[in-house]
Amino acid sequence: MSAVSGGGGNYISDGQIMAWLANQQDRIYGDLRESMDLSETRAHFADDLNDIKAGLADANRTHDFGKVDAQLQAFMDKYGSDPDFAETCEALQGVASQIHTNYEYASHGHAEAMDKFHQDRNYYQAVLAQAAESSGLENSAVKRDVPTQPADPIVSYSKEQIDDWSKEIDGKLDVSSKNDQLTMIHIQELKATLDQGAQLGSTFISSGDKTSSSIINNIA
Repeated sequence: MSAVSGGGGNYISDGQIMAWLANQQDRIYGDLRESMDLSETRAHFADDLNDIKAGLADANRTHDFGKVDAQLQAFMDKYGSDPDFAETCEALQGVASQIHTNYEYASHGHAEAMDKFHQDRNYYQAVLAQAAESSGLENSAVKRDVPTQPADPIVSYSKEQIDDWSKEIDGKLDVSSKNDQLTMIHIQELKATLDQGAQLGSTFISSGDKTSSSIINNIA
């Protein structure tokens, strides 16, 4: 803010002060809106995490991780690139990846692997039979290439694993709650600053009105 100079003075008019106050209030209102938006987003973030925590327990009971897998992937897509939540998402990435990989394998990967296993086993048995016919003995090299049956899909986890994941989520919820408390304190401070600015502006307006009245009365 530049002062109005007159004969080397530093006089600042009430109008200039009011303009400065208006600029400051606009800046603070912007900060206030951002803080309120962050608090609202953090509330949705906590709700989503609680839904995932409940979903893990339900999925483990029903042996169907399709819903909670979708919730986890949507959670990562929604918050993973947000600087305010990226650290939490990074910490939960291992859980999301493990559940997603195991669910994908259980839902269709295992069936595909079993189909290939049956094809490989049939081919192996045919080659083994052909080797036996041609030499009268089973070829030892062929026997070393016995197809391995794919591992069974994981459709549930131990209680300890689910409890560990739940505790990890609880830890992130606690951090989010503490951060939201700090945000609410910041919002209160911003509101107090706005109120002070409004009071100061009102004081200047009142002072200006009194000055104008005094001048008019003196002229009269």
